[in-house]
Amino acid sequence: MLRECWAHHYLTDWAGDDAWVVSQHDEIRKFNYQGDTHFLSGEVTGKTVAEDGRCLVDIAFKGTNQRGEDTVKGTAVVVLPSREHGPALLPEVPAELQRKAVEMMSRHGELLREGRR
Repeated sequence: MLRECWAHHYLTDWAGDDAWVVSQHDEIRKFNYQGDTHFLSGEVTGKTVAEDGRCLVDIAFKGTNQRGEDTVKGTAVVVLPSREHGPALLPEVPAELQRKAVEMMSRHGELLREGRR
Protein backbone atom coordinates (compact mmCIF):
# COMPACT_ATOMS: atom_id res chain seq x y z
CA MET A 1 0.00 0.00 0.00
CA LEU A 2 2.85 2.38 0.76
CA ARG A 3 4.29 2.18 -2.75
CA GLU A 4 0.81 2.65 -4.17
CA CYS A 5 0.56 5.87 -2.15
CA TRP A 6 4.01 6.95 -3.33
CA ALA A 7 2.89 6.44 -6.92
CA HIS A 8 -0.28 8.45 -6.33
CA HIS A 9 1.71 11.29 -4.74
CA TYR A 10 4.09 11.17 -7.71
CA LEU A 11 1.14 11.54 -10.10
CA THR A 12 -0.57 14.33 -8.16
CA ASP A 13 2.69 16.23 -7.66
CA TRP A 14 3.35 16.03 -11.40
CA ALA A 15 -0.19 16.98 -12.39
CA GLY A 16 -0.57 19.88 -9.95
CA ASP A 17 -3.42 21.19 -7.83
CA ASP A 18 -5.75 21.91 -10.75
CA ALA A 19 -5.70 18.35 -12.13
CA TRP A 20 -7.50 15.15 -11.22
CA VAL A 21 -6.28 11.53 -11.22
CA VAL A 22 -9.15 9.69 -12.91
CA SER A 23 -7.72 6.19 -12.58
CA GLN A 24 -4.60 4.43 -11.40
CA HIS A 25 -3.52 0.82 -11.79
CA ASP A 26 -0.29 -0.51 -10.33
CA GLU A 27 1.41 -3.83 -9.75
CA ILE A 28 3.86 -4.47 -6.94
CA ARG A 29 6.58 -6.59 -8.57
CA LYS A 30 9.28 -7.02 -5.89
CA PHE A 31 9.78 -6.58 -2.17
CA ASN A 32 10.80 -3.24 -0.75
CA TYR A 33 13.41 -3.96 1.92
CA GLN A 34 14.06 -1.64 4.84
CA GLY A 35 16.63 0.93 3.76
CA ASP A 36 15.88 0.64 0.03
CA THR A 37 15.86 3.85 -1.97
CA HIS A 38 13.11 4.23 -4.53
CA PHE A 39 13.15 6.33 -7.67
CA LEU A 40 9.82 7.02 -9.37
CA SER A 41 9.67 7.88 -13.04
CA GLY A 42 7.02 8.09 -15.68
CA GLU A 43 6.16 9.13 -19.19
CA VAL A 44 3.14 10.44 -21.02
CA THR A 45 1.99 7.71 -23.40
CA GLY A 46 -1.08 9.38 -24.87
CA LYS A 47 -3.23 12.49 -24.93
CA THR A 48 -6.93 12.73 -25.80
CA VAL A 49 -9.78 15.18 -25.53
CA ALA A 50 -12.91 13.37 -24.37
CA GLU A 51 -16.35 14.08 -25.81
CA ASP A 52 -17.19 16.10 -22.69
CA GLY A 53 -14.14 18.34 -23.29
CA ARG A 54 -11.90 16.87 -20.60
CA CYS A 55 -8.21 16.73 -21.53
CA LEU A 56 -6.98 13.26 -20.59
CA VAL A 57 -3.36 12.18 -20.36
CA ASP A 58 -2.28 8.52 -20.20
CA ILE A 59 0.79 7.91 -18.06
CA ALA A 60 3.02 4.87 -17.56
CA PHE A 61 5.10 4.96 -14.38
CA LYS A 62 7.45 2.73 -12.44
CA GLY A 63 9.39 2.59 -9.19
CA THR A 64 12.99 1.39 -9.30
CA ASN A 65 15.18 0.59 -6.31
CA GLN A 66 18.89 1.39 -5.92
CA ARG A 67 19.76 -2.02 -7.42
CA GLY A 68 18.01 -1.09 -10.66
CA GLU A 69 15.09 -3.47 -10.05
CA ASP A 70 11.62 -2.33 -11.05
CA THR A 71 9.54 -2.95 -7.93
CA VAL A 72 6.29 -1.31 -9.04
CA LYS A 73 4.85 -0.61 -12.49
CA GLY A 74 1.61 1.07 -13.35
CA THR A 75 -0.54 3.23 -15.55
CA ALA A 76 -2.80 6.18 -14.85
CA VAL A 77 -5.20 8.55 -16.54
CA VAL A 78 -5.07 12.19 -15.43
CA VAL A 79 -7.38 15.00 -16.48
CA LEU A 80 -5.49 18.28 -16.85
CA PRO A 81 -6.62 21.87 -17.27
CA SER A 82 -6.25 23.31 -20.75
CA ARG A 83 -5.90 26.81 -22.14
CA GLU A 84 -8.23 25.78 -24.97
CA HIS A 85 -10.77 23.62 -23.09
CA GLY A 86 -10.70 25.20 -19.62
CA PRO A 87 -10.37 23.68 -16.15
CA ALA A 88 -10.05 19.99 -15.38
CA LEU A 89 -13.61 18.81 -14.82
CA LEU A 90 -14.30 16.18 -12.19
CA PRO A 91 -15.80 12.90 -13.39
CA GLU A 92 -19.59 12.56 -13.30
CA VAL A 93 -20.83 10.90 -10.12
CA PRO A 94 -23.19 7.95 -10.76
CA ALA A 95 -26.79 8.66 -9.67
CA GLU A 96 -26.89 5.75 -7.20
CA LEU A 97 -23.78 7.04 -5.42
CA GLN A 98 -25.28 10.55 -5.27
CA ARG A 99 -28.44 9.06 -3.74
CA LYS A 100 -26.45 7.21 -1.06
CA ALA A 101 -24.49 10.37 -0.22
CA VAL A 102 -27.70 12.37 0.22
CA GLU A 103 -29.11 9.66 2.49
CA MET A 104 -25.94 9.63 4.60
CA MET A 105 -25.91 13.41 4.96
CA SER A 106 -29.61 13.39 5.86
CA ARG A 107 -28.95 10.88 8.65
CA HIS A 108 -25.96 12.96 9.80
CA GLY A 109 -28.25 15.99 10.12
CA GLU A 110 -30.72 13.95 12.18
CA LEU A 111 -27.98 12.85 14.57
CA LEU A 112 -26.73 16.42 14.98
CA ARG A 113 -30.22 17.65 15.81
CA GLU A 114 -30.50 14.91 18.42
CA GLY A 115 -27.22 16.05 19.94
CA ARG A 116 -25.30 12.90 19.01
CA ARG A 117 -22.09 12.79 17.02
